[in-house]
Amino acid sequence: MKVFTWNTLHRDLAKPERYGPGPHLNWSHRLSLLQSIVAEQKADVVLLQEVDPCTFEAEWSEFFLVHGWTAVTLQPQKAKKLALWRENPQPESRPFYLGLAILFRHSDWSIVPASVRHASRDLLCRLEHRHTKVVWTVINLHLPAKLTDAAYTKRLHKIRDKVQDVHAVIAGDFNCYTENSLSALENHEAWTNAYEQACAKPTVTYRGGTPRLLDYVYTRGCSVSAVEWLEPHGRLPSATFPSDHVGVSATLYAQ
Repeated sequence: MKVFTWNTLHRDLAKPERYGPGPHLNWSHRLSLLQSIVAEQKADVVLLQEVDPCTFEAEWSEFFLVHGWTAVTLQPQKAKKLALWRENPQPESRPFYLGLAILFRHSDWSIVPASVRHASRDLLCRLEHRHTKVVWTVINLHLPAKLTDAAYTKRLHKIRDKVQDVHAVIAGDFNCYTENSLSALENHEAWTNAYEQACAKPTVTYRGGTPRLLDYVYTRGCSVSAVEWLEPHGRLPSATFPSDHVGVSATLYAQ
């Protein structure tokens, strides 16, 4: 299984006040780039954060048809609802939703019936490989920023405990600023940091402001043969790169 995780930068957060004026923030332009880059990864499973659950299916439906994808999404009533620019409210401000999506190739994978579970910050499904019949738990998460280490640990414990299968992956935008925040996974014998197992680790995955490593892939019951990440230049987003996060992929083999 090749997994690709990427925070896509929500359409309502890509504002010139934060990223500078220019056509690189145009949503149609960014959507086209997002879809092209996702297709280039040739992944089996794609985990996207900061999608708009109200428009995602309509905007990506043709892409799914062309490339053979099926998607599981976090519905608006479950997604994290935010007021646009809460720190400086404007009369025209409106609420919007930070959603999650899991994409998988339906030629090779099928979803286990009644296996989808979701909260405001994580989305889980169980996928069965059509040929080997091996079942994987896949969790896509987007945690809040700037929590205490204890709060991150509590959240990751709850997410970790949702896993039923021997083979599993938890990936996404962890938004953790310290290694202690990851202790619920780092210090658990069943879980492995894919970066460490593959001996390949991106220096940063967020470049919209102060560069930070915020995006991770954790695995259980599998080996990691490769970790790769996108390497755009300069501050993000840009005319050629549509997000402020760098996407990361990991190639996994069930043990």
